[in-house]
Amino acid sequence: MNISSDFRSTQAEHFRRWTATLLLWSWLSALLYGSSIRALAKSIVHDENGDTLYRRGVSFTDQVSFDNYSLSLRSQRFFLHSGEFHTFRLPVPSLWPDILPKVKASGLNAVSVYVHMVVDFDGFRALKPLYEAALDAGIWIVLRPGYINAETSAGGIAHWATSEEAWMDYILGIIEETGLYQITEGGPVIAIQIDNEFTQSVGGEYFAELEEVYCNSSIVLPLTYNDPGQGRNFINGTGAVDLYGLDFYPQGFDCSHPLDWNRVTLNYHQYHEAVNPSQPWYFPEFQGGSFNAWGPTAPGYAPCAVRMGPDFMSVFYLQLWASNAKLLSYYMIYGGTSWGAIPFHGVYTSYDYRASHDNLMTKYDELKRQEFYKKNWIADSSTGLSILSSNAVFVTYLLNPDTQAGFYTIRHNDSMSTDITDFKINVATAEGNLQIPIIASAVTLGGRQSKVIVTNYAFGSSRLLYSTASIFFVGIIDGRDVLFIYGDAYDASSFRATLTPNTIITIFSFPTGTEGLVTLVLFADSDTAATFWAPVIPGDASDSLHNFWGLGNNQSVLMGGPYLVRSASISGTELALKGDLNASTPLIIIAPAAISSVKMEWCCVVGLVGELTLSSASVDITVAPRLEGWKFRDSLPEIRPMFDDGSLVVANHTTTNIPLQTNIVLWRGHFNGTGTEKSLNLSVNGGEAFAANVWLNDVFLNTSYGKNTIEETDDVFLFPKGAILRGDNVITVVQVCIYTSYLISPKAHECSINFPDKTHGVFNEGG
Repeated sequence: MNISSDFRSTQAEHFRRWTATLLLWSWLSALLYGSSIRALAKSIVHDENGDTLYRRGVSFTDQVSFDNYSLSLRSQRFFLHSGEFHTFRLPVPSLWPDILPKVKASGLNAVSVYVHMVVDFDGFRALKPLYEAALDAGIWIVLRPGYINAETSAGGIAHWATSEEAWMDYILGIIEETGLYQITEGGPVIAIQIDNEFTQSVGGEYFAELEEVYCNSSIVLPLTYNDPGQGRNFINGTGAVDLYGLDFYPQGFDCSHPLDWNRVTLNYHQYHEAVNPSQPWYFPEFQGGSFNAWGPTAPGYAPCAVRMGPDFMSVFYLQLWASNAKLLSYYMIYGGTSWGAIPFHGVYTSYDYRASHDNLMTKYDELKRQEFYKKNWIADSSTGLSILSSNAVFVTYLLNPDTQAGFYTIRHNDSMSTDITDFKINVATAEGNLQIPIIASAVTLGGRQSKVIVTNYAFGSSRLLYSTASIFFVGIIDGRDVLFIYGDAYDASSFRATLTPNTIITIFSFPTGTEGLVTLVLFADSDTAATFWAPVIPGDASDSLHNFWGLGNNQSVLMGGPYLVRSASISGTELALKGDLNASTPLIIIAPAAISSVKMEWCCVVGLVGELTLSSASVDITVAPRLEGWKFRDSLPEIRPMFDDGSLVVANHTTTNIPLQTNIVLWRGHFNGTGTEKSLNLSVNGGEAFAANVWLNDVFLNTSYGKNTIEETDDVFLFPKGAILRGDNVITVVQVCIYTSYLISPKAHECSINFPDKTHGVFNEGG
């Protein structure tokens, strides 16, 4: 069926509704959860002296620690480069192992996971299958239960929670699911968000009491918080968390004009230094796309891929690095589907979000090109550095105090500028100050683009004195220093380096239009670089974290050509690769010389042509099976004349439609026709932006739909010729109800327990 609505509003209207919903549920959650915690606080465990058994605070696990620069995992500095993934929007646990390797292949090392409130952690609601998939992929997890917003009904809080002190089962379920999967137990979970987007004036006591429950459980990880903007909430005082962060969506949520931009925020670093300088700079959510309003005038998702596309990622994401951010998660990284009644009233079923991973497209490529940053600890930043030849360019300088490596992040002063600007820059190197480039006439900065110039960067036994080309990969493969840099075809890239085994400093310059690769040092244009992959080689399998970069192993191989490389492993002299192909492609493999055979397991292949000078090679191509024996079920048998509606509830409330029914409601009414009736008048109340489809017998008549300002419609439905029958006729109305606020019956919890479809749940009964 086609149920549509004209829900089209301005960005400000979206934000108003989103904020109002947030504040309402913040207040209700704080009021009800707080009273519940107080009622249960007596069960908190105490030791023999009566002292509370806190397992955290200053003494939480030393396997996850942080200072003012960065997070550390098992005493190794760690650059959190993450994306948001919702299991309830992909409710098939067997598909989660498909998503997480793609996340890792894009250069990210973690996922942030909102939890939609449940008390039965089974099936797609379970968290343990996600944790196992993360271990296999080598992906860390920051878990985020509680109020989630996420464009979901009631912000992810069970509707009956407003009248039942039943939240404890939810939190204890989170603890039970997660306890054995913390990093301290060899698991992938490194932090838990205490709750989300509250204000401290409303939720301070609630946070403090909720933290006490976690502190007296098996959870020993840092508790975090996501502030909706620069609100200074929960940094100090009642309910303060271990690690503070904030979210920001600089482009808003209206993609109607995709080429219109907002300017970058300039005070990130100053705000961080003012409010929590002793902690690393954390963005639990930063814009990775946008939701989409519904209705015939909505822009759709396609323009969002432009407005929040690779140019946006280049300028705004690198601005975060320049602002000293060390923990960053993009919302979303994989969008998925808001099944059934999950979405709130402003969006529809698709939650594509134009996230980078919904399709391996140019946004995915840009993420991968930024992979270099997650492996490098960058310290303090400063701005306003000297640019010799252009006032149009702005530079931020970051210095690693341990290695003295420097990172110059460069963008236009006007971050919305589409100009192409040539410039030279003074940089500090181990040999003193240099004006670069030395051979080329200038560095070229494209419109809506940021670049990073690196100085004094050591890789293996070699050292870059400077590079105007961007770095895709640095590492050691088979004892050999490997440097892979790239640049735009219109820019004359150059670098100066001391390369092992030679000790002579050499300047390399690549003229504009350079294509292809150079051995020893690899150089490619930006598009070619995006076809390369650097999968991590797993370490000792006896360590449960053997698939994680930095802890399990620091070894990689380079591979160019495939659509996707999911994983790589080495056993003896064999290199095993798993990935996807979508076309015939040459394969380029840079691996240890001891490798004499390659085993390749591909899926989604169109063709494969290769030339391998190895002792042996094998290719295992997964072929999709032929699907036969299709079956179907009529999803709307109620419009058929022989349908028996005797079991339906009689609609005998003639003065009110309370109690309101959310989600889909089906009405079926009979009348005796003479065959001369021409039309039907219906008054339909369904809340903000509701919709209703109407049939006469089995003939579709039309759709009645509200708007953001219309909660009830009065429409005339004309009968097509031949649709009316003499005698019994049936009117069927399929209505989607979207109410923004309502009171819940005290019996709602009982109803939520006794619902018939335990597999799909109350939000998606019937599938």
